[in-house]
Amino acid sequence: MGMCFVMHSVSDDNGRKVKDNPVLIWQLVAPDDPEIFQDALNESHRVGFFAKLFGKSAPKEAQISDLTFFEGENQYHDLDKAWHGIYYCLNLSELNAEPPFNFILEGGDVIGDIDVGYGPARWLNSDAVAELHQHLSAITNDSLSDNYHPIKMDQLNIYPTIWERDGPDGLEYILEHFNGLKSFINDCANQRYGVVMYFS
Repeated sequence: MGMCFVMHSVSDDNGRKVKDNPVLIWQLVAPDDPEIFQDALNESHRVGFFAKLFGKSAPKEAQISDLTFFEGENQYHDLDKAWHGIYYCLNLSELNAEPPFNFILEGGDVIGDIDVGYGPARWLNSDAVAELHQHLSAITNDSLSDNYHPIKMDQLNIYPTIWERDGPDGLEYILEHFNGLKSFINDCANQRYGVVMYFS
């Protein structure tokens, strides 16, 4: 299956709620499976054996409001396994790029420590998404293609290290998902939504 990069559109109100109560991430990434949220909520109130042994009691259950989604909110977009190729072609780097094009690997606020696939999710608020949209809009397919260096990408272990093997097909794969990314971020920016993103 491999490692994929997924994004969900989210209002700033809901983004703040999830940031303040990370267990709510499950209502965003798995809205059709309420048991995952309930199990995570129960786990957050569980006291371990040694904590009980030394007299620690279970924390009071805080009231956590469910997420209410507006029209067009919690739409999701999947970059599949093209995410690292896109990151490289935007930055000519495998890691530690400058904002805003570092968003795939480093950008946004980390949402707690709940593992939603490969680590915790991160949140970009609507202002950050608007800035990202402005910069992405200036990147053409030609300019992105100019940064496609398959041999170098494999040397840097740009995931999933298929670039020299696939050659032009690898570039088409990147461009297809890059254009989908631009369209998704455009929609989010137009609706003043932020983005929650994670690896799955």
